[in-house]
Amino acid sequence: EKAAHEGQAEVRRLREEMEHREVLERERREGHEGEFRRRLAEVERSKAALSDERAEAVRELRQVTEELEAKRQAEAEHMRFKTEMEEQAKWLEERHRTALREREELEARLDRMQDIKDAQAKTSEEA
Repeated sequence: EKAAHEGQAEVRRLREEMEHREVLERERREGHEGEFRRRLAEVERSKAALSDERAEAVRELRQVTEELEAKRQAEAEHMRFKTEMEEQAKWLEERHRTALREREELEARLDRMQDIKDAQAKTSEEA
């Protein structure tokens, strides 16, 4: 009976030791799972932050691209306007030279006509 009692005590001790080991193993596993979940959550937060940063970078890139395009269009319009003004200036300069030449020609004709008139008046006086 004593041997049976000692056998049962040994079985209880082994059972308690096994249960204790299972508890320790479960705690260890849960600890690893908790650490895994924590790290996974950290990775997810980093991923979300990177996604937000990427979206912001895309928005900024789009805005800069639109600003550059607007600037390019404004510069192109300015160059068209400048070219048009230069062409108008050349035309006006040519028109001015033509008007001066015509004026000189008219003044020369007027001088010749005045000379003819003066000569006729002189001839009339002499006659």
